[in-house]
Amino acid sequence: MIKATLDNLLKWVSIIVVFSFLFLPPFRIKSSLPAVELIDILVPVLGVVLAFRIRNLHPRKFYILVGGFAVYVFITIIANSRLGEVRDYFEIFKLLKFILLVGLFSLSGILRDLKLVKPLFVGMVIVNLLQYFNAFNLNLFLSDVFPNPERYLYFGLDTLGQLTGKRMLGLAMNPNINAILFSVFAILFWPRPEQKKTDYFWFFVALVMVFLCQSRTAMVSMGVLILVHSFLSRKNLRLVAITAAIMVASFATSFLTTKYTTSIVSAPNYMHEENVVIEEDLTSKVTYLESVIHGQFLEGSSMDGRFEMWEHLWEMIKEKPLLGHAPYKEYFYENHIYSESEYVMMTWRYGFIGLLIYISIYLFLALIALRNLHLHSAKVLLFTVILMMVTAITNNPFSHQKILIFIAFIVGSFFWELNKSTKTDSIR
Repeated sequence: MIKATLDNLLKWVSIIVVFSFLFLPPFRIKSSLPAVELIDILVPVLGVVLAFRIRNLHPRKFYILVGGFAVYVFITIIANSRLGEVRDYFEIFKLLKFILLVGLFSLSGILRDLKLVKPLFVGMVIVNLLQYFNAFNLNLFLSDVFPNPERYLYFGLDTLGQLTGKRMLGLAMNPNINAILFSVFAILFWPRPEQKKTDYFWFFVALVMVFLCQSRTAMVSMGVLILVHSFLSRKNLRLVAITAAIMVASFATSFLTTKYTTSIVSAPNYMHEENVVIEEDLTSKVTYLESVIHGQFLEGSSMDGRFEMWEHLWEMIKEKPLLGHAPYKEYFYENHIYSESEYVMMTWRYGFIGLLIYISIYLFLALIALRNLHLHSAKVLLFTVILMMVTAITNNPFSHQKILIFIAFIVGSFFWELNKSTKTDSIR
């Protein structure tokens, strides 16, 4: 009776968590504290529930590895005399939350098939397209609901208030993060030999959404994934060809959309005295997708700014190469800077020791996935790990709340299938 109740509770908590991180906005309890999401409130309840099923959490090495990372973060806080800095502890809380969420999804097994994923994906597509085309003046509404309202108020405008190429924000408030979210959906819908032809449509739509975000790192990730897919499916060249063709078709669709669609948006009065947007011929502008065609991945102001920032942070890394500077989040806030690379940020915060622990988490997941490629979720996990490791070069996916929860969703679902497979083999 108790087991059935717990199983049912875990299932519904899993559904609430997935829905909340995809569709609900973060909120602030106090202005001095970071924005939180519904899952942050559920964490204590989740911890109590999982305590009753702790013996069922496998593989233990993973939980020990991530838990050890949390302990190490605390050590860097001590080493940098930051025990009184409350914000630093949120990084420990984030890792503990990650462990709990992986445990939740590994026990609930809600990703047994795509019946849950597809409705959520459809909802995401609808909301994102409405935001992209500013249907029903949605961006104005989102600016009132989400933090950083200027991202929605100025959507489709450059810093001068002129029309420019659009990078789809959705509910993630960041085109790069939004691209990673849809990239994970693309991985979930990735073509398989046993699929029906109609299932390829889901993969196509997911890729269109990825490219509409115009994230160059996500585009590179897709290129890497198609290469890995080609190697793993080298005995099925037809499947490789279909996958590549869908990717090309989705890129072309996104390119035409970003090239020839604009959103007429009026900037607020405090941005323009006359509140007038200057219209331009966008066909003369180079969008992020065009930069792929022209091979300009490493060119442009965004990459120049990244190189400059990495050089600045590298000088500080050399001062504390082993233990780093601890989370020290206010340094970035007060100086209005961003690490723009998770590898750089991890090294700056936790030194090269912390960087190795961070990479080892991904390597552990990649290796266990490679050893169990006969499981469907293993390939999903492997591709997700590759996606995260590539996008981490110029983004901070593991540090973002939504991405972290999605990773936990994928990892936990793999563990559920792995544990089920192990139990089946033991019975035989």
